Amino acid sequence: MADAYTSKESGTNYRYFEFWDGEKVVNAKEKDETGLTAFKSGVVVTYDITNATEDDNGNITVKNVSAPKMGIGTVDGWDGSKKLQISGSSKSEVDSDTVILYVNSKDQKGVNGGDISEAVDQDGNGTKEANVLYLEGGDKNFALVVVDVNQEMHANANQILTVISSAVTATSDITAALATNDVKLTGTVALDANLAIPAGRTLTVDGNALTGNYTITLAANSKLVAKNGITSTAATTLAAGAELDVTGNVVGAITSAGTVKVSGTAAAITATGGSVTVDSRIGEGSTFTVRLPLAE
Repeated sequence: MADAYTSKESGTNYRYFEFWDGEKVVNAKEKDETGLTAFKSGVVVTYDITNATEDDNGNITVKNVSAPKMGIGTVDGWDGSKKLQISGSSKSEVDSDTVILYVNSKDQKGVNGGDISEAVDQDGNGTKEANVLYLEGGDKNFALVVVDVNQEMHANANQILTVISSAVTATSDITAALATNDVKLTGTVALDANLAIPAGRTLTVDGNALTGNYTITLAANSKLVAKNGITSTAATTLAAGAELDVTGNVVGAITSAGTVKVSGTAAAITATGGSVTVDSRIGEGSTFTVRLPLAE
């Protein structure tokens, strides 16, 4: 995608895009009601078409344009039709709903047609170069696969989701990954030190419960998604603008100036701001405490 830009049309703000849809370059516009910064060249975007008829300037109309965080990896297996194995992903199939784009990522150009190929060690250093970006869908399927035709993906670092599928037993490994990208953990996780999630980063724990009795601190505008609970008895603390989203039980106390969502049980929650939502599980109930600061 080329750099997007904003402009007014008949008094209405629009964002304008030029992107590759897999077959051709498309010019599009989206009504800009958010004031978001325009997307930069090289970003992969998803969108919904609201009007496929071009206007007088050659633009179709779209909505819900977003730049999702995507995994980057090596193609380690491909049967030519359905079964696809990409490092770092638990998904294993493409189907009729999977979008496959071929690009020359170094030159930031779309390519009309191509092949999915297993990754190779092009530099001779013993490591295969990442050659695809991917977005996971439901069940076993990929929703989107972006293939570099030159077998080496040059991706926008701000869009990359680092996926760690092996067991994590060192908090420092998580911290190092979060320094540059959002992180998704799909294996077991056992903290061995306090964990701090930096501002603007998202950590998703998609494997077993987040374990290890060490504190977890979320900086402003960071997010922690724990899909199988948090068993640590140590405290979790959220700054203003941070978000905690847990499916399962939270054993330790939570102190939050941000947003807390728990679909399970929560032991104790102290809210200094933001909002708290706890949904009980049928047959288990929820035990939690919410303490709001007294008005002065």
